[in-house]
Amino acid sequence: MKTETKSPWRFRLVQIGLGSLLLFAIFAAPRMRAENEPIHMTTDWSDHHLRFSPPHNLMQQFQLSANARYVRQWIRQNTPGGERDWGERWMHFHRPDEPLDGDWNVYMGNVGTVGAGNYPAKYSFSTAAANCGSATQPDFVVYNTSLTGSTTAVAAMDTGTFSAAAGSGSTITITNGANTLTMTAGTANANTGTGTGTWNATGAGSGTAATNASNLVTALNTAGNGSHVGVSATSTGAVVTITATTAGTAENSITVAAQAASNLTWTFANLVDGASGVPTIVAFDNLYSGCSGTVPSPYWAYITGTAGAVVTSPVFSGDGTQVSFVQGTAGAAELVLLKWAADGSTPDSPTNMTGADTVTNANYRTCTAPCLTTITFSGGATRTDTSSSPFYDYTIGSDTMYVGDSQGYVHKFTGVFLGTPAEVTTAPWPVQAATAALSSPIYDVVTGNIYVSTSFQTSNNSGGRLHSICAAVIGSCTAVGNTDSTGILGPVTTTSTHCTGTGTSGGTANLLMDAPVVDPTNGVIYVALGNDGNGNSALYQFSNNWTSQSCGVEVTLGTGTTSNPSVPVYAGSFDHFYLNGAAGNFYICGDAGGDPTLYQITVPANGVLTAGAATVGPALATATTTCGPVVEIYNTKVTGGAVDWIFTNVQASPQTASPISCPSSSLGCIMSFNVTSGAAISSSTTTVGHTSVAGGASGVIVDNIVASTTLAGTSQVYFTPLASGNCTTSTGQGIGGCAVQASQSALQ
Repeated sequence: MKTETKSPWRFRLVQIGLGSLLLFAIFAAPRMRAENEPIHMTTDWSDHHLRFSPPHNLMQQFQLSANARYVRQWIRQNTPGGERDWGERWMHFHRPDEPLDGDWNVYMGNVGTVGAGNYPAKYSFSTAAANCGSATQPDFVVYNTSLTGSTTAVAAMDTGTFSAAAGSGSTITITNGANTLTMTAGTANANTGTGTGTWNATGAGSGTAATNASNLVTALNTAGNGSHVGVSATSTGAVVTITATTAGTAENSITVAAQAASNLTWTFANLVDGASGVPTIVAFDNLYSGCSGTVPSPYWAYITGTAGAVVTSPVFSGDGTQVSFVQGTAGAAELVLLKWAADGSTPDSPTNMTGADTVTNANYRTCTAPCLTTITFSGGATRTDTSSSPFYDYTIGSDTMYVGDSQGYVHKFTGVFLGTPAEVTTAPWPVQAATAALSSPIYDVVTGNIYVSTSFQTSNNSGGRLHSICAAVIGSCTAVGNTDSTGILGPVTTTSTHCTGTGTSGGTANLLMDAPVVDPTNGVIYVALGNDGNGNSALYQFSNNWTSQSCGVEVTLGTGTTSNPSVPVYAGSFDHFYLNGAAGNFYICGDAGGDPTLYQITVPANGVLTAGAATVGPALATATTTCGPVVEIYNTKVTGGAVDWIFTNVQASPQTASPISCPSSSLGCIMSFNVTSGAAISSSTTTVGHTSVAGGASGVIVDNIVASTTLAGTSQVYFTPLASGNCTTSTGQGIGGCAVQASQSALQ
């Protein structure tokens, strides 16, 4: 009897002991550690898709406290605040006639972009400080370029735009070293002597901006004119493009000028974009406006391959010294593991890593940075990847990475950042989940499952699918490689407790599917679909123990896409209420078949949704176009109290009228909303920040750890435009792809 009486108390004491140790680990230990060693912070695409509500018990809390992504989220959501910071200042961004400048936007190569639905990756050396380039370990941001790497030099260029026909006698000049060309507006296209010429600005066949542009091009290409300063020219409408006839970085020194009476405005005062090669991945440090020297500074830029591009998101090792990504769209996909070094390389002078710097897998662990190794996906040339980013498991002792391919297989890699890298090719890996392109995989440390979404298209059975793959024997996950749990998204016929897809969803092609959003604590998974077969965009919620072939809970999000995969619905985000353990909301941009619209879905504290229609918010655009992911950040450093922000964007035709108030209807637009109150949104819900961005924006990485009183210009937003634009930061000017940091009053 005594034993029976004391056993519960002994168990209770064990619980109390574990709880005390856990509280010490979470609260006291980091503070003690902070006195001696900084807490590093990495942020990548997976932090948006793996979101944790508070643990339900001590055991779950103990388990999650060892999960790097849970700890990162906890730090972001609980950082003490009170200082005026970027969130508050976004309430004053009302300069609608200016283009996106941000704190900086710097050239990253030709038409380089991170890509729609993909994200840069940010490394912060300390959660309590902002490290500039002068630090031993500076904070830095990595951007993939989506460009095929090349060692071929690129010619410098510049553009000029005529606003009207040039005034007679006005001049433009181009100077290349000791040679200067002066072109005068006249009645004919001619070369009038060494270094001088005329273009037909006032004679027959002139008189408009477009004809002036065309005539200037003809005159520049006349022997003795453009060749005198090493340039040739082309035009489109009123825009003139001049290009150096010799490729490389040196021709960036060619300067241009124009008298006001010429009505020609050059984009830059010198040629830009001259480069020694095309990088696949670049990084910038010295990020913050309060840093001295060049803000930002190129940290490194690499050509990691010449047979393909990096078109999905990069990820960091826990200490930030390594970066991993997938490259190769023209042939077999390969996982790249990169040890970077600040070697002086820049986007216009990238280091070619395809020679001696590429080592075998066995030699990678001991190679000296910069160096890299590659692992070709098993299956050879038949394995490509255009939509799946690598997911790294930071669990101590794991050192494992998962990534999908475009043929429906999930690949597993071990020894990634700490051991000898290799793909697991013994059964059951790689695991085939589908016969279509997979989204990025999400590994759930609580269940041991990988969750991945895909479109499913056959002649009579189509729609989306959510797949569960057993990756580690934990709980209900009893057989590695088990893929029996498939959730049906889209048109269904219900039979008993199961459902099977029928009919069509999105036409005759596979829909583009974003990765699911997973909450391991509540055991819920959210996945979006562009067409449910009944004419709707939709969000589906499943529990992590769903029965295979179950339908899940559907919440509709306006009209479904009728343009097949070109207009996806990207993932949304929970708000701070839900992430803090209360009932809250989930925000997502839907209506893929109509004008993109912000939607709000009420979420109970347990994360289990009620079927129906979402609350309709404001229309973000005036025509059918793609809307970006919704990204949430809880900023604790705003004067007067913390603010919960969400960010999204549209690729074209944004609303320029209130309540969205985007600056231009001819460009894409990125915008923010304040959802701190949790109040219901409506068609009149207003933006707080809004600015034009060419082609829309990639996924957004947000950093809100450090107050502006620590260093000016901290707490940033990082992304890239999806289309070519003008990069205007003086130390990184270019025409093409821009890496962007927007913060505080610079989002205009």
